Amino acid sequence: MSKESNQKTAIEKIRPSGLPPLPKVSQIALLVDDENYSQVDLYVQLIIRVLPKDPYANVALAWVANKFGFNEYQQYYLKVAEQAAQFFSTDIDAIAADLRIDLSLMSNIEPISAENRGLALNQDRQNYHVAKAWGFGFGAEMSALMGQAYLAEMCGRKLVVHWGRNFLYRPEPGSECVFDCYFERFNDLKADGVIGQAESIYPPKWTKETINKENLGKREGQYSKLSALYFINRNEQVTVSDYYAGVVNVQPWTNRRPNNGCELSDLSTDDAYRYLAKKYLVPKTDIQKEVDSFVNENLAKPFVAVHARGSDKDEGYRALTSIPGKILECARQRLAVMPEDTRLFLMTDDMALLDVYKSEFGDRLVLTDCQRCDSDVGVHYDESTNKLQAGKEMLIDMLVAARASCFIGLGLSNPSQLITYFGDFSADNYILFGENRLKQLNTHLYKTIPVR
Repeated sequence: MSKESNQKTAIEKIRPSGLPPLPKVSQIALLVDDENYSQVDLYVQLIIRVLPKDPYANVALAWVANKFGFNEYQQYYLKVAEQAAQFFSTDIDAIAADLRIDLSLMSNIEPISAENRGLALNQDRQNYHVAKAWGFGFGAEMSALMGQAYLAEMCGRKLVVHWGRNFLYRPEPGSECVFDCYFERFNDLKADGVIGQAESIYPPKWTKETINKENLGKREGQYSKLSALYFINRNEQVTVSDYYAGVVNVQPWTNRRPNNGCELSDLSTDDAYRYLAKKYLVPKTDIQKEVDSFVNENLAKPFVAVHARGSDKDEGYRALTSIPGKILECARQRLAVMPEDTRLFLMTDDMALLDVYKSEFGDRLVLTDCQRCDSDVGVHYDESTNKLQAGKEMLIDMLVAARASCFIGLGLSNPSQLITYFGDFSADNYILFGENRLKQLNTHLYKTIPVR
């Protein structure tokens, strides 16, 4: 990379003022050197959201597309980059040099026909995508599963859910999937059966002998930290994912593909989540009955619901600091303009926050009888917790809150993010403090080297 090229094309110097912090060219170049396609994609998608015509971002996306055989995307992004580069009085050769991308790898790409665009998947057989547990909180498992369901449908595969031994809300140790402790099964497929009869499997670390193992090269080593990119163009009969991929991670790489009749193809992010929740996350009948009974006995509409997250959310969220204080004040304001008998339904795992709300709202406060904690260790990580019951308690609380007239919660918490997809809220009556992470790109997911 020449000094002249670097001076000519330093995008940090020519970005419009007033933008949020965006990844730098030098950061992306380090990831290119490391061949970390997933992390490059995350960084660059952040830029594209703000500057869709950014020439650096589009060259980097063409590089990612080339790796995975997304020819139509590669052609599109190179074309955008070429047009944008002219505006900055440079060319994509200089841009590629700054990014340390070998542009010659992407030359002489022949146009791809519409009928051959996208999947190399054998459509004469049934193909499957197995989603293993993510291994975090209950809401995180729900959002992770919806991302995998989105990926499966967009790739023409049947989803096979496998919440195994690393699922934190298991009734007891073992290898059997516990999805149907909480939700109705959307099919009768099981990972053991699908893997045992598969003609081919990707990634190859999964076999009938290993499918029930957890953390098998999940974060380190070959086939670790695989993003959705690695699954979209596979032609193996079975693909298996043990890592997180949200809907927002999949959408940018499937919105130009042939829809194959997939109902998700033209849906917005919000509508996609609603579709997925309705199809894949139908609560068990006994759980739904508990919700009905609790609402009928304790909460005559309208009521306000609040999710006050504490315990392991220790980044300034506990007690009355920062966002919890804003959530509390918002609840005060909402109740102040509603009839005096309006009740406040509280979801919280934190005894300290519960005491604050009891003191503030007294008899107006309604809550379920569930396990809580008085430390910075989350209920789901506490060894003394009844894990099966904790999962049911979380789901019941979410479904009760989804029936409120107004919901107030924490954007960084998966249950708060998901509640809207189980309810019917107007924009004014669904209030999140902090970013809604379901719609944001988590740039820490695929890091393998320090990038400053």
